[in-house]
Amino acid sequence: MPRPATSASAPRLIGITGATGFMGKYITQSLLATGRYRIRALSRFAADAESGREAVEWRRGDLNSPPDCEAFVRGLDAVIHLAHTNTPLSSQRDWAGDAVLNIVPTLNLIEALRRESRPIDLVFASSGGAMYEARAERAPFKESDAAHPASPYGIAKLAIEHYLRLAADQGWLRVTALRIGNAYGTPLPPQRRQGLIGVAMYHVLRGEPVPIYGDPRNVRDWVHLADVAEIVERCLEPQRPFDIFNVGSGRGASTDDILDLIEKAIGRPVGRRRLVGVDGADRLASWAVLDIGKAERELGWRPKVSLESGIERLWREYKDKS
Repeated sequence: MPRPATSASAPRLIGITGATGFMGKYITQSLLATGRYRIRALSRFAADAESGREAVEWRRGDLNSPPDCEAFVRGLDAVIHLAHTNTPLSSQRDWAGDAVLNIVPTLNLIEALRRESRPIDLVFASSGGAMYEARAERAPFKESDAAHPASPYGIAKLAIEHYLRLAADQGWLRVTALRIGNAYGTPLPPQRRQGLIGVAMYHVLRGEPVPIYGDPRNVRDWVHLADVAEIVERCLEPQRPFDIFNVGSGRGASTDDILDLIEKAIGRPVGRRRLVGVDGADRLASWAVLDIGKAERELGWRPKVSLESGIERLWREYKDKS
């Protein structure tokens, strides 16, 4: 199985797209904490590119710009591609726009990596919850199961997987696509339509009811960002030219279950406000749980943070900062 670089070797230079997002911030901090990596992050905002904070080499640029992509990837040992715009719900509004926002910028990044003229390792944050074909039996999805996305968001993720596979087949990238379930573990702004646990905590702290998109009985696979960060690091030196791993807990919990666990963690009832008339909410999959056996067998990875303890940890952190 692939192993991270040791402290005795020169730190690898890792490029991260989407480093200002909730997943990107967590993964960046986790990699820096090991002392094994140098981090270069791409941001469109001058405040990031000029700050030098967190010992990160910030580069101001945009994935829509091929020259910016070329400058960003120059000299990198590996790339963690997290940048993505839209959610399964918001992607429904403008299919062409979603492709322009997500597929085209990724192709610019891939083309820049090709022009480096040397094999580079890439970890791609794909989707576990929006990837697989709905079915009647509730058996966890395996990586070998049919991919049949029900939203432009999922289609974009699958298309990017195929482009990356093609690059790996041609020998100039080594790629690991991580089909990540519902990640949680940090506070999230209230306007987000993805990230129930982080958004719910925001409303709970303010004594507000939690907005619910779709059927509250819909079941998802929840995985803490600490566990996501661990498997990302394990995949920075892949053992095959192209591979796919599910990243989740292997168990499901509905929206109602999550809110029940939050009630248990905070010791009081949580208000619930089901939203109506939200485009696409009625088409959200009723069940999406991931089989994580492949990651355990081939990477030695299993999630360490239980859903209950992860929610309790987030509540303590939220409460202390409020």
